[in-house]
Order: sequence, then structure tokens, then C-alpha cells
Amino acid sequence: MTQQNRYREQSLERMRAQWEQSMRNPRPVTLPQQAWGPQPLEYAANNDRPAVRVWVQFNVGPARRCDALAVGWNDQVVIVELVNDGGMQPVVWRTAVSKTA
Repeated sequence: MTQQNRYREQSLERMRAQWEQSMRNPRPVTLPQQAWGPQPLEYAANNDRPAVRVWVQFNVGPARRCDALAVGWNDQVVIVELVNDGGMQPVVWRTAVSKTA
């Protein structure tokens, strides 16, 4: 095997391992801070976070509707804490969030 082929095989093996890792542990996609808009974020107290349902895009697969708590928000985005997904806190568009009763 030539050196070039060996490097190609090593690269493919690393890519396979990274893909398998991402499939086992999906992570939510979060909006960058530039998308948050000019309004400052308003944060809820730890014991006063409203329960919400939110559409969250993960790094693999389609978006999922998840139960969450709203941590902070402004007129553009909401920071949510995912209840059943390990407490991760992605930032999502405000229109992807609805309050639960």
C-alpha cells in the first residue's frame, strides 16, 4: 500500500468514527449569537421557568418536538433547557416555541 493510500484509509476511518459518534450522541443545533438580534435577553428565575414545547434541529435526523423549560428570551430567540435530552440548552427561533398549559 502506498503512503497516499494509507493516508486516505486513515482519513476515511476517522470520518467513519466521527459519523458513528454523532449518530450515537445527537446534539441540538443552536443559533449563533449574531442571530439573537439587538434586544437584550430576559432570563427567568430558576424556579420560575415556563414549560414549553419546542422544535429543535439536531445534528443528525429531522427536527424533533421536545419538552423544555424557557431559560431566557427576547423578541427573536429563546434559550431552552431540554427536559428529556440531558438538560442541553440550545438557542432557537422564538417562533419554534409554544407555551404549554
